[in-house]
Amino acid sequence: MHDSQVFDFDLAVERRGTHSVKWDSVAAGDLPMWVADMDFAAPPTVIGALAERVRHGVFGYPYHGSGYLEAVVAWEATRHGRSLDPSAYIDAPSVLAGVRSAIRCLSEPGDGIVIQPPVYPPFFSVIQGLGRVVRENRLVRRDGRYEMDLAGFEELAREPRTRALLLCSPHNPVGRVWSEAELLSLAEICQANDITVISDEIHASLIMPGTTFRSFDSLGDSIARRCVTCISPSKTFNIAGLLSSHVVASDDDIRNAMKSDLAVNCGHVGNVLALIAAETAYRTGHAWLDALMEYLSRNYAFLADFLTRNAPAVGVTQLEGTYLAWLDLSGAVETPEDAPRLLRRRHKLVVSPGADFGDANFIRVNFGCPRATLQEGLEKILDLLR
Repeated sequence: MHDSQVFDFDLAVERRGTHSVKWDSVAAGDLPMWVADMDFAAPPTVIGALAERVRHGVFGYPYHGSGYLEAVVAWEATRHGRSLDPSAYIDAPSVLAGVRSAIRCLSEPGDGIVIQPPVYPPFFSVIQGLGRVVRENRLVRRDGRYEMDLAGFEELAREPRTRALLLCSPHNPVGRVWSEAELLSLAEICQANDITVISDEIHASLIMPGTTFRSFDSLGDSIARRCVTCISPSKTFNIAGLLSSHVVASDDDIRNAMKSDLAVNCGHVGNVLALIAAETAYRTGHAWLDALMEYLSRNYAFLADFLTRNAPAVGVTQLEGTYLAWLDLSGAVETPEDAPRLLRRRHKLVVSPGADFGDANFIRVNFGCPRATLQEGLEKILDLLR
């Protein structure tokens, strides 16, 4: 591990007036701890590479040369022990664009797509917007930790028009990093019922120390052929505004169908600055990410300790990955569904309402910020409870 002091994550970067949805879409004086982007500068190597490319001054159509893909393959091998077949790669403008394309290619209007709430809100809207049917396989919370309801999933998988599972791995907002045993049990059900997994792995590199991430498509060749994996450097390196993403599809028919679908529905030619940022991050970002995860793990420990000492009625969900805390307010306030509105109106704190994810008893708090900012936000939550 690297000394996190090499990178100053305590530095408060002024983000207002920078076309930031997180900061510029809220009122002056509001403290935004909602949408999942961090308040840290990107790795210095990425900033330097972008500055050099901008000085060049010409921004024509980009070319996806072999260097970018080599960097992705090397990152996956080094970071996750995953052997990525370069021929399985598909470029996409965003993870959600890849998810939409996979749903279009794997199902027809009226077919069922399984999700596991509480879960990332666009999962609901993307499925419904494409005319498919949301089938909910709700996660089960036990002792502050979530588990899959595999028996419930098997029932949904057996329904005649269930076509796919949209898996969130690591899971947003509950912070689970699914174990190999859980994923293998899931895969067994999927293979027995001809279900394809669409795995959103955008948070795959944001793993807390002591936890191991396994990509669903790394569990075996037969499993990989029934999987479409959506990955991106955007969350890991805080470059979401540049729009860089890719899809891995081992099955030739699925991959070719998605290539055609993305060409028709997205017309995506890429972003030259996104290519520079992503390739640089994948090649040079290991030390920065190690330091970041040390800092985030301490932020989470600070959050959990603060609430345990000062607001023990708030349930802090055990976290294995991401920088998003999932907090249960059902034992702390009379009407937890009102908490996000009251936090914003009375205490100038903007959090993500749990209702958007499928459970109004919770709020989601982004702790990807300097510790002083995190403490300020936690004090505001404490003010609400007093």
